[in-house]
Amino acid sequence: MVTAGGFSISRGQVPLDKAIKTIGLHEVNVVLHPEVRVRVTINVARTEDEAERQARGEDVLAEAVEEEAAEAPAAEALFEEGAAPKPAEETEES
Repeated sequence: MVTAGGFSISRGQVPLDKAIKTIGLHEVNVVLHPEVRVRVTINVARTEDEAERQARGEDVLAEAVEEEAAEAPAAEALFEEGAAPKPAEETEES
């Protein structure tokens, strides 16, 4: 149940045709009465700061991918010395 601004909305009032499994802004219908439906945008985020940034229009998922790529070690760092494949010009000469 969500209660905000003096209104309460139960889970049954928000029919979903598919599960929401991604971070971001999603539009859903809320059934206030059998004849009254409203379309609202819900903000799915990991933190309050992330939710505020999404509400301003920032793409937080693109930034997260860029940060992960910058933090990932180079492929060469994952191999022991001499265990990496030989460059193509070395294998052709042999």
